[in-house]
Amino acid sequence: MKKVVMLVAVMLVASGVVYSQAFKVTSVGGNLGVHGLLGPEGATEVVSKGGAGMGFGPFLGVGGRLRASMASMPKIRWAAGVRYDIFQGAGGTPETKITQGILGIGLGAEYPLKAMKMGAKEMWPYVGGEIQVNVYPAATIDPAIAGYTPNSGTRIGIGLGGGVEYPLTPKMNLDVGLKLSIANLLGKGSTATDALYQSSVTSTSIEEGTWMHLSLTIGVNWSLGSMMSGEGM
Repeated sequence: MKKVVMLVAVMLVASGVVYSQAFKVTSVGGNLGVHGLLGPEGATEVVSKGGAGMGFGPFLGVGGRLRASMASMPKIRWAAGVRYDIFQGAGGTPETKITQGILGIGLGAEYPLKAMKMGAKEMWPYVGGEIQVNVYPAATIDPAIAGYTPNSGTRIGIGLGGGVEYPLTPKMNLDVGLKLSIANLLGKGSTATDALYQSSVTSTSIEEGTWMHLSLTIGVNWSLGSMMSGEGM
């Protein structure tokens, strides 16, 4: 896993050096997110059945995002974001509360669709995807369980979705997005000391399940360029 993280870091640094002159940052912004957890069973299932009791949610998070353009590919908006999300579960007798934070870094691209009229203004829908580096700190358990330490780890995943931007002022847009994240496609643990949450709570073997969550984000973007036809968003 360390080799994977190092490779990603080297690629990011190299890309930044090569394209630092080609990219132009067009907007920056922040958002709040509401998430629904879709899996795995080891996280969503109730504590009494061997899960972390998180269920579907909803869960909250906060993030920041910037977009950039490149002259050679004017139809594509390049996007980078960072966010911190919190997932929680509780159950058992006496009740045990489990809190799992995730620090995510996403790098990807968006494709603006045809502008749509909404009243006197235009709104700009878009679709996009990203590669994610997701850091899972060890979950906190309250009260602590004697002799048990939750695992931590870094996973590589993807996010797919879209959204719409609506101008609030000449330089500020409301941005509403919906995204499906498959957060641990690469780097899953396979032993008791590195696996995060079980794929199935009834399985006798250790198999880290696929962490998937659906996110609705609402935020604001500040344009650093032209607002014409969705540019600079």
